[in-house]
Amino acid sequence: MKILLIVSDSDTSWYLINKLSKSYDNLVIAIEKKFSIYFFLKKRLKNNGLFRVLGQIAFKLFSVILILFYKKKINVLKDKYQLLDNKNVNIIRKFFSSINSNDCIKWLKEEKPDIVIINGTRIVSKETINCCNAFFLNIHCGITPEYRGIHGAYWANVNKDLENIGVTVHLVDKGIDTGQILYQKTIDVDESDNIFTYPIKQYNLGIALVIKAIEDISNDKVEFIQKNNLKSRLWEHPTILEYIKNWYFLGIN
Repeated sequence: MKILLIVSDSDTSWYLINKLSKSYDNLVIAIEKKFSIYFFLKKRLKNNGLFRVLGQIAFKLFSVILILFYKKKINVLKDKYQLLDNKNVNIIRKFFSSINSNDCIKWLKEEKPDIVIINGTRIVSKETINCCNAFFLNIHCGITPEYRGIHGAYWANVNKDLENIGVTVHLVDKGIDTGQILYQKTIDVDESDNIFTYPIKQYNLGIALVIKAIEDISNDKVEFIQKNNLKSRLWEHPTILEYIKNWYFLGIN
């Protein structure tokens, strides 16, 4: 069973790499380089308009300061779940400008993996998915299809949708978190949790579910979950005004 990881250079990717490395000693890892802020803003402006994008930028800038106040809680959870974000660049096999680049597609064809695990990359193109006979897996921090996109647990909590605060492991398709669902599970949330701690709990659970999915694929026992009772919706970063309003009126931060 040959397992490839194509991930962004982020804390959550290193949680995944460091955990899986303990269970699988033959992982092949590639890093997708960060895309430009210009590309990101251009796409957001087209989809959301100037006012909302400015509000989201303000939230991102505010969160840089805010996360400092939650650092202790974050570190307690990371220690509890043994999630390590220390980087070992020596184990990285390849670096790509994009998971959809010709170089990456060529590499995937040469490697012929059984499983490709994605984390934090660009949306994967149909050409990349179809270039090799592999299962493409992703951990999504939300219950799909209701909470696709970003901050799934945060938005579910804002909506008082406590039954859908969780994590999904799904197949990757050309959409945004629209692939067939392999596993879903809810996380325990308490009053001290916030937009920065939800993902730690989600990745802790999600990595365990990925390992289950790998075992299912290895044993040819793949089964999918149908969630026809949930509508499909894509969520994004809150604006600074949305975040403050939800914190002040709902106590959700």
